[in-house]
Amino acid sequence: NLDQTLNNLKYPTYFNRPHLMVEHYYGEIGKRGEFLAAIHLKKAGYKILCHNFRAKRREINIVAYKDGRLVFVDLT
Repeated sequence: NLDQTLNNLKYPTYFNRPHLMVEHYYGEIGKRGEFLAAIHLKKAGYKILCHNFRAKRREINIVAYKDGRLVFVDLT
């Protein structure tokens, strides 16, 4: 029975709190964006040095290097 199966599923607690669902959704989109950006940089010959570098309250999503150039990537 489909209804019974759906009732037995264990959902994360944030499904009961819409504001947390939104945060989770946008967090997942952000992770995918960072992953795609890193793939793009690697294909372009960059070496990824760091993901999500933090200093105080700031964050740089990707730090990469190529041909003597240090590149900082911040995705919005």
